[in-house]
Amino acid sequence: MPRPTILVTDTIDRAAEEAISEGLRTFNQEQSGISDVRPLAVVLKDPESYLVTVSVSLLILNVVAIFYLGLSVARSSGSLAIAMLAQAGYLLFASQLPRFGYVSPEALTIFCASIVMGLLSPGLFSSDPEHRGGIADPILIGFFLALGLISKITFLPVLALVLQISGFRSKLWCLASLLLFSVAFFAPALSMFSHTRDFILRIVGHSQYYGDGPAEFIELSAIPLTPPPAAPTRPSATAIASSSSSCSGGRCVPDPSRYPPAVPVVPVTG
Repeated sequence: MPRPTILVTDTIDRAAEEAISEGLRTFNQEQSGISDVRPLAVVLKDPESYLVTVSVSLLILNVVAIFYLGLSVARSSGSLAIAMLAQAGYLLFASQLPRFGYVSPEALTIFCASIVMGLLSPGLFSSDPEHRGGIADPILIGFFLALGLISKITFLPVLALVLQISGFRSKLWCLASLLLFSVAFFAPALSMFSHTRDFILRIVGHSQYYGDGPAEFIELSAIPLTPPPAAPTRPSATAIASSSSSCSGGRCVPDPSRYPPAVPVVPVTG
């Protein structure tokens, strides 16, 4: 048997391309009965300008949010040191700091958490009722909590900050705002839930071994009832040489006990 030739080239031979494509098409048609080969192109056009705009916008939002947090804490507590300490708390997210400017959900969740803490600071650091906001603050807190929640599910524990809102009525306004904006933000993705629902209902609707109705997921007729017989394998020359064997007249027969039962022993002359 001649040795195969391996060729690496940037110029594809037409005959080789046709042989590969025709072989794949024939195999797919034999296995599925469908021949729908067509060219496919994936084109990515100038994504950098769009990504840079989003990245810079997220970075600006986080800078503004951190500045607002420090300003709100300073006004509520009357202490510049506490305000700087609140802003320095972001150093605890050392591994997440580069994500402030990434196109990632972490950048948006950090922004929302900063705004929420800034809105909560009058109730946390000030005992003067004049420093506490009116009905607008609970509504804004619900808005930013909903925005952070739809950005990433790990934002869920931050919702416990609703308990820090003073006043039962303010808590209700915040919860109503959170529910309303969550539904509004989730609305564009609701159309995708129908596909998941239909898939689950189809699986649940099947019963017994083969299910009810036509086979829509697995074509059972395409699965052979018995697997094809395995081709006999020949032990390597190294394995034969290392095993105990009896040789006479140039013919060596290896000891069958040295091989597992699944591997047939084939005498080799030489």
